[in-house]
Amino acid sequence: MMATLQLDRILGLDKSKMTVTTQAGVKTRNLIDWLARREYALPTIPYYIDQSIGGAVATATHGSSIFWGSLSSLVTEIKIVLADGSVRTLTEADGDLFAAARCNVGVLGVVVELTFMIVPNKIVRRGLGYASDAHLLTELKKAEHDSLAFERVHYWYSPPLKMAAVTTVDNLSPLEQHEAKAMASLGREASDWYSRLFADSPLEKPLQRVVLANYLKTPSAKEAATNIMLGHAMNILPGTYKLSDALPVQQVLETDILLSAFGRYDQYEYAVALDKAHDCVKSLFELFDRNVTNRDDFRVPFCLRFVGPNHEGLLGMSRGGSRFYLNMDNYDVYNRHGFSQSMQVIKDLMASDTCQARVHYGKASIYSPVSGAWTKRDAQYVKDTVGVDIFERFLSAAKTLDPSGKFADGVLVPK
Repeated sequence: MMATLQLDRILGLDKSKMTVTTQAGVKTRNLIDWLARREYALPTIPYYIDQSIGGAVATATHGSSIFWGSLSSLVTEIKIVLADGSVRTLTEADGDLFAAARCNVGVLGVVVELTFMIVPNKIVRRGLGYASDAHLLTELKKAEHDSLAFERVHYWYSPPLKMAAVTTVDNLSPLEQHEAKAMASLGREASDWYSRLFADSPLEKPLQRVVLANYLKTPSAKEAATNIMLGHAMNILPGTYKLSDALPVQQVLETDILLSAFGRYDQYEYAVALDKAHDCVKSLFELFDRNVTNRDDFRVPFCLRFVGPNHEGLLGMSRGGSRFYLNMDNYDVYNRHGFSQSMQVIKDLMASDTCQARVHYGKASIYSPVSGAWTKRDAQYVKDTVGVDIFERFLSAAKTLDPSGKFADGVLVPK
């Protein structure tokens, strides 16, 4: 295993090109905050921002952006150390080699530096609303024909409550921007007020116990889901913020509490073509309504987002067209009663002809119940869903950059 923890320097801005260059071990959160202090921002960021920026790019980690795509879509240059010790810098001019490196899943070499597109850290408006099952289906039908209407839209869907919290992030006019400056100066500290209030205080441990009780011990799934959704709502308070503060992210204390309370958990994420999203989610709701899968098994809400194909890597999940992403957290497998059959039913639906979902490479696979346990069957599924031609182009790029197979994983890339 290769660690990049010491590759932790942000190397600088190029204001003329509107780019930032950073070493691969820098935490995504630290890069966001470094840029914000200089009045710049990444135009799209993932919800989970405590991973290394190199790792985030390796798996095409994303937020919700039809226009900008995934975090990998923002990359304009990648410096990679190859198996023979040589260093190569890849750009768009390198064709498939660069397209492969944009979502490299760790099998091409050691990525040491990346350059990203940036934008001015303008003031935007964050909104918060709620949607029923029926309204969500109506919106997914609309997304088939007007995907840009869902730019930077996030849904947190709670199966027990049969509703979703909806976060929107919209641009302001120049006049609105001027009037909103005072509010924006509160920044992320305002939306993360509970972190400042409780971190390192006598209440932090009790809060962890409350979270644990809400998930594991609360008799009513609806009660637990309500508490968890209220926590999400506190994290996404509406108002005017700088862009870097407005895009929803998991706050530090939220991360610490979850990890302290549960230790480990798995995630599953599926990317469904927009022309299939409505029917896919409708089928999911029908499984719930027929009790084929149990709503109460999903106390933590699903995170639903939209990602476009802009500059997507060869293995990027949105390559070829915009997609609707459904993310599930699974705390059961390590903390309650093992792998949930309800979750398996949903995984089977995602792999069906109704959904034909692609899978996130940094999360648990279609055929394995736990993260990091990908099999050759999963590799075949990736090949089928991204397309044989695209998959073979990725393998060809891997062979060019790593002819000895030193970094091949034996699953996606044969040794």
